Amino acid sequence: MLGQSMRAQIISLSLFVNRHSSAVMRGEESFQDLIDINRMMMQGLSGSQQAA
Repeated sequence: MLGQSMRAQIISLSLFVNRHSSAVMRGEESFQDLIDINRMMMQGLSGSQQAA
């Protein structure tokens, strides 16, 4: 089971992605932040230490 802090961080990230995705679909924001978040998560899960 995830700790309270980790759960809160995941929920916060999820809310940001949801809001930002809506803004992208309305043409108000670019995809780049979502791409960067996805890349950082993939690197973190793979154990990669490369900077984004």
